[in-house]
Amino acid sequence: MLKITSTQNGKFKELKNLLDVKHRNSSKLYLIEGTRFVKEALSYKDQIVYLIFSESFYPRMSLDFSLVPDNKYILLPDPLFNALSETKTPQGILAVMKKSEVQFDNLFDNENMFVILDNIKDPGNMGTLIRTCNCAGVDRIFTSKGCVDIYNPKVLRSTMGSIFHIPIIKCEDLLSIIQQMKVKGISIYASSLNGSVNLYSIHFKDKICIVIGNEADGVDQEIQDLSDYLVRIPMKGSAESLNAGVAGGIIIYEAIRQKNFF
Repeated sequence: MLKITSTQNGKFKELKNLLDVKHRNSSKLYLIEGTRFVKEALSYKDQIVYLIFSESFYPRMSLDFSLVPDNKYILLPDPLFNALSETKTPQGILAVMKKSEVQFDNLFDNENMFVILDNIKDPGNMGTLIRTCNCAGVDRIFTSKGCVDIYNPKVLRSTMGSIFHIPIIKCEDLLSIIQQMKVKGISIYASSLNGSVNLYSIHFKDKICIVIGNEADGVDQEIQDLSDYLVRIPMKGSAESLNAGVAGGIIIYEAIRQKNFF
């Protein structure tokens, strides 16, 4: 086990840098936090780079970490641990994880349901949508370059571990992805406040992609122009719109209800 006692330690500086998106991108590593989240990660032990414990947590930990060798353990005094934590009451355990490598080959051949997240900015919405897609059995998520980083600590907490269970691809060119989908016979359903089609009048086809747009501006106009259907969720009350995470959940679950996934 490596014990670090100073903020000037090089390894500690590397860990602290993972709180910044630039360093997460360059290192292809990220931090997860909390007993439940780390326990979930033990099923993906090959992706664990380090387990990090606070001095107050380590003597009383009850989880079995025998699958992870001791040379991947880091022990920190509570003040140093707290400097890595983004929660008000840290549980005393973190893990450094490798980002998953998602394969781009044959993306659309053997899968039937996709979700595109277009410029989702709010970490809570992003995490909720990832978790919803996992629960619903969505095959793959695509995110635009304008989306919040999926490895942002707030996003990760909101996913409740779903980040491990569904492939997520960040796209530089969503329009190209949509065009490839259409060639493969995948129908594109974009959410829209002014959509011409009521959600509950749609018949979802075999292969589908649902697009959920930015909280303030909705789905990008170019994506709308490529979509087969602009879908609106009927609203009886006076609120202007639904939260992006809620709207996405409603559309996704209506699609799987029709497709008899359960």
